[in-house]
Amino acid sequence: MISETKHQKLIVGIDYGTTYSGISFASSSATDFKDIVSWTKYPDSCQHTAEHNEKAPSTIAFADENVELLRDVWGYQVKPRLRSCAWTKLLLDESAQSSYDDPNIYHSTEAGLMRLPSGRTAEDVTAAYFKGLYTMFEEATTSMFSRVGADELAVEFWLTVPASWSERAKLLTKRAALRAGFGARAGDRIMLISEPEAAAHYVLKSGIHRLQSFVQPKTGVMVCDCGGGTVDITTYEVTQTEPTVKLRETVVAGKCGSSYIDRNLHQLLAKRFGDAFTSLGMDFIGPGSAFMDRFEAIKKDFSGEQPTSRLPHMLYLRMPTLHQTPETNAYYDNRTSSVLLTHDDVQLLFDPVIASILKLIENQLSAAAKFSAPPVSAIVLVGGFGLSPCLRKAISQWCAKRSIALTTPMSGGPYASEIINIHFNDGSLKVYKEILTKSPVLLARYENSQWMSGDGIQLDDISCAAGHVVVHYLFTDQYEPIDDQSTSSELSKAEQLDAALTTALQVYRSATKYQLPRLSELASERAKQMFAELDLLALLQIVEGEFPGIGFIDDWIATYLATRIRSEFQALTHESATLLLNDIGRIESLNGIVIKCMLQLWREKMHLFDDSAAEDSPSTISNVDVCETSADRSECFTLESAEFSDGSDAVAL
Repeated sequence: MISETKHQKLIVGIDYGTTYSGISFASSSATDFKDIVSWTKYPDSCQHTAEHNEKAPSTIAFADENVELLRDVWGYQVKPRLRSCAWTKLLLDESAQSSYDDPNIYHSTEAGLMRLPSGRTAEDVTAAYFKGLYTMFEEATTSMFSRVGADELAVEFWLTVPASWSERAKLLTKRAALRAGFGARAGDRIMLISEPEAAAHYVLKSGIHRLQSFVQPKTGVMVCDCGGGTVDITTYEVTQTEPTVKLRETVVAGKCGSSYIDRNLHQLLAKRFGDAFTSLGMDFIGPGSAFMDRFEAIKKDFSGEQPTSRLPHMLYLRMPTLHQTPETNAYYDNRTSSVLLTHDDVQLLFDPVIASILKLIENQLSAAAKFSAPPVSAIVLVGGFGLSPCLRKAISQWCAKRSIALTTPMSGGPYASEIINIHFNDGSLKVYKEILTKSPVLLARYENSQWMSGDGIQLDDISCAAGHVVVHYLFTDQYEPIDDQSTSSELSKAEQLDAALTTALQVYRSATKYQLPRLSELASERAKQMFAELDLLALLQIVEGEFPGIGFIDDWIATYLATRIRSEFQALTHESATLLLNDIGRIESLNGIVIKCMLQLWREKMHLFDDSAAEDSPSTISNVDVCETSADRSECFTLESAEFSDGSDAVAL
């Protein structure tokens, strides 16, 4: 063991966040991001839901402040009603305020949201929290390498810090880590790396983002790291993408985060309930309390979309001194002892925070332009608050108006999960198993051996091009086709349109099949945009190629085709019918045969009239009966009659 460890070292990443913190590590011989191990066995974490187990709450409670404790506790060990310290990270840099900061942020210390115990500084509290992390780390490495191996293994610690922090704040953070034991051994080192830079390398060098269509050399990438208490925005120039991504920092900015929403909630409830709320201790309404844990769940699910009912959110909170009035009864249910929050209430808590973040992004773009930096082509949204559906929606709409790509890595660290293959009818993609959780059907298919093919999933009813769109959606919640310039340059505009529609219809079929309703909606919108650009015959050929029979065609497609066929046949002339027949040529598809037969019968009927009569009495074909519902479509997709100006019937199919 000693001989092995002398020739390598352990790389350890420490993410100290305002609300949650985590630790991960990998050997110096690791060659891929999948070799990174995110620690999940935090003390007492098994008593909590699995969502946050890759990180622990950035909370600590001291034994000298809590008679119930025999020693200091941290993370998941801090139980409700203990006197604790949270959001301490923000106090490490309280001197470096910006115009984007919540003006009440540092007054939160007085309210108890960010408190320091008597005789302790922000550095002291941070060092105590780091001590808990370091003790856990020592125990983990000893169990993995044995005591002798762990002692011989050199460790390189990388501690993330906000890019906008002052040098003093960075020094305090590093000093707190050293006091806890990180980097204190001979041969160990501790270094700082900005949070956006770490996120940029992590995202752009892994998984789906290896695709060259996402970033190109000489373009700008903005990393928006939205955490619990800070928002770091840094713009980078991509100097190269092969063999590895290289970045050059151009502009840095900061800060406001999701904990601002918590403070907005406290201000709102203080206004509504006065002393009845503010007199409650932090063990009842502070970070880690049952009340705030319930609000955290509401905050994570809130998308900003209109709710399906008018029922308010109910947060249990006893307020013994609350005097009932008509006003308080509108916001508090005395029967269940619950605070009532409507959809509009929650939206008002989010709005100022999201507005500040969008303003930060806009100013960052302006600053990048002043420095003659390359135009930003993509925004990478990371951090805990970056997972908020409401925030993602707002930034996505902002990006769409400016033709800027937006990507959001998934929660839970998909890059540390198992890599599997998805096989399409013309190729394969390697993906992380974690992304399959968005589709219960795909996940079940993977886990059920009867669906397996060697080391992956068989989706051989769609092409690799459509597969790229599905996988990209699983990562980013966006419809983004792969722009393969080497292939598209060889195709005509019409061929490119055919290929794009084929991909959209395949994505639509797959999204419907694998229960991805939002992707179904995005794919159908993309297909509808292309329907009108294609001639009828080409459109019918593509639809017939993607749907095995009329009974499989969705109603919205059938309705469009019925309307399109009626419209085009009603406008036919002898000359246009002849041209269309020539275009069809020798065609063997069912749609082609039916249309060709209709056109030939129409022309044969025209021969019954002399040319002048035909010119004076334009002919029309009508009454193409296409079933409006898929249930009966296979039986009644018929051409009832071809009706001419004299009222005679030419054919009934």
